[in-house]
Order: sequence, then C-alpha cells, then structure tokens
Amino acid sequence: MSNTTEWQALPGSKGTYTISGLDGRHLQYSKASPAQIRKALGRAVRAHRMSKRKEKEWLNSIARVRAVNQPPLSVTLRSVIWKIEGKDARGRNFQKQVRVDLPI
Repeated sequence: MSNTTEWQALPGSKGTYTISGLDGRHLQYSKASPAQIRKALGRAVRAHRMSKRKEKEWLNSIARVRAVNQPPLSVTLRSVIWKIEGKDARGRNFQKQVRVDLPI
C-alpha cells in the first residue's frame, strides 16, 4: 500500500533548505479496511512467491489488525522525490527531479 502526497514548496535562505516531516511520526498514510490490508498482504506474498504455509502464517499474524499503523504492521518511508525548479545562467527555466529510494 502506498501514499503519494502533493508537491510542497520548501522555505529556504542562502541556498539552504531544511527538510522535515520524513520521520515516522509525520508520515501520511492511506486509510485501509482490514479486507484491503489482507488483500494487499496476499498480493505481496504471491509476488514474493512464498509458500501457502507462509501465506497462511502471515495472514494469521494480521488477523486482528484494523489499521495500517497497528502492530505488526508499520508505516515506513520507501522513497522521496524532490522537484527542483529554477532558471539557469542564460535565464531559461529548468526542472529536475531527484529520487532517493530507501532500503527496506
């Protein structure tokens, strides 16, 4: 399950931009029903080609889970994309995107 947020302008001064809100407490996540959570887990287990026994173990471990941030589940940051817009030395507009993928 993933969640993508809108672009936000970063305030900065003298070429320094402070990035905040990437810690676990401030991450936004999608609301999901228990059925959606089980369905997503089933897809992930099949994508990783796990055995039926392992799939059953995973489904049993989330039997009482009602939200995506409830243990044994957790909300983690997987990737961040920064969009950089500006003008070059010749006055032409440019746009670049920098993506950082974080290991699981």
